[in-house]
Amino acid sequence: MSLYEKINEILKHYSPERLSFKERLFIIDKVQEKIKEEEESLRKKEEEFNRFLTQISQADLYELKKLHYFLTRFAIKVFEETSSVKDVHLICSEGRDAVAKRVIEMTNSELGPFPPFVWVALGSAGRKEETLSTDQDYLLIYEDGADDVIFKEMAQRVVDSLEEVGIRKCKGGVMPTNEKWRSSLTEWKERIEKTIKMGKKGPLSSLDLMILMDSRFLTGDTTLWEGFRSMMPRLVENKALVREMLESMIFIPLPLGLFGKFILEKDGPHKGKLNLKTGGWAPLVVLIRLMACLYRIDETSTLKRIEALRDKEVLSSELSADLVEAFHILIGMRISFQKEQILKGEEDSNFIDPSLLNPQDQKRLRFALRKIEELQKHANEVFFGGGYG
Repeated sequence: MSLYEKINEILKHYSPERLSFKERLFIIDKVQEKIKEEEESLRKKEEEFNRFLTQISQADLYELKKLHYFLTRFAIKVFEETSSVKDVHLICSEGRDAVAKRVIEMTNSELGPFPPFVWVALGSAGRKEETLSTDQDYLLIYEDGADDVIFKEMAQRVVDSLEEVGIRKCKGGVMPTNEKWRSSLTEWKERIEKTIKMGKKGPLSSLDLMILMDSRFLTGDTTLWEGFRSMMPRLVENKALVREMLESMIFIPLPLGLFGKFILEKDGPHKGKLNLKTGGWAPLVVLIRLMACLYRIDETSTLKRIEALRDKEVLSSELSADLVEAFHILIGMRISFQKEQILKGEEDSNFIDPSLLNPQDQKRLRFALRKIEELQKHANEVFFGGGYG
């Protein structure tokens, strides 16, 4: 039972006109007791998490591997107690930030010192929305005139070390070991400039631009970061590329058919399942990302972007509240399935069998998918129906 439910249960008996002041004080004492119990539980979690961060900041690679393992178990334990998506995001994102910073610090001590650079988080790390299982999504910027060979060696050491710790390499190659995601500040600016002018013939694809929209400073030189960050509003200046980005998310079919029937894979290894990423949370997260960038919103968190779009009256209060609920439903389900996969020693997969959900969770999943469809229709009207600009 949540704190809210506990207090409501106590206060349903609180009727001043029918109780003496002593009886009312007795009820208030009960409420304060429940609040104190909740506070003590939260303080213990905070203390345990802070111990992890302190240990990570002083660990070697062998110790980091153990700490990352126990950090994930800590996130599982907290999620089992609270079912809070934001708890998992905080523990996994800030915990892995600390791991990455420590690995970079050790690499700098062993191979450096390096010329000024900045290591930038992308993807779920950039949005601070990491869950129990994730891969590496980073880019590297270094000062003009620095030798790329030095940073190639640095990137290789950091990426390999993070994999050894337990943060797997990105299958799509979005890592500084790939020269596409590693260069000087001027070269980064030139890539973005050329892509804005040349469109599809430029050095970056529309997908690359969407990935860059989640950029978040992790560690390094703040001047380099500000120079790079100043280019972020320009990512949506090429109208043809923006149209391609929007269409890819607005018109992506969701796995919900007539009368709320789930559309499942018909064959292959995932027969009878649906992809909770491509058919669920990804269209929501990416479409909100695009809308936020188009409306010059300087946030990377999906929930903060939704809030900012509501404040700018791009989204109605009702739709924004429904999208927040949809986000929590979909990511909560993802974390629940990740937890089961981790505990069973299985590989991370975005495919789920909705028949394994209880009727209430099936209803919640349908609600979330319908709200994403509503967002798609709304974005279509805004951007292709003359409502934008």
